[in-house]
Amino acid sequence: MDCRSVIVGVLSIVAASFTGAASADEVRHFSFAYDQPKTTAYGIAGDTFAAKLAELSHGSMIIDQFPGAQLGQEPQVLQKLRTGDVDFSITSTANSATLQPLAATTWRL
Repeated sequence: MDCRSVIVGVLSIVAASFTGAASADEVRHFSFAYDQPKTTAYGIAGDTFAAKLAELSHGSMIIDQFPGAQLGQEPQVLQKLRTGDVDFSITSTANSATLQPLAATTWRL
């Protein structure tokens, strides 16, 4: 499964879960944090994610990106994900495994 398929799948679930809850005039903002500069692949992924979410939600859901560790380094952002202070993030497997040990396992098909 390629990265684009995963992004589209996640976006479809997010868009479907929030579509009925918001009125037509409401725009919902989501935070997307990562520790790399916006000019890296993380920023490209963030832009792709934001564009697809806006498309699928007909502009009712917007991604606000926080690159360059604006909201903290990966360990801090992971804690903010747990508490709901950050909605989305890109993190390394090593840091993710500190909160979810299964993230460190190798999956074989």
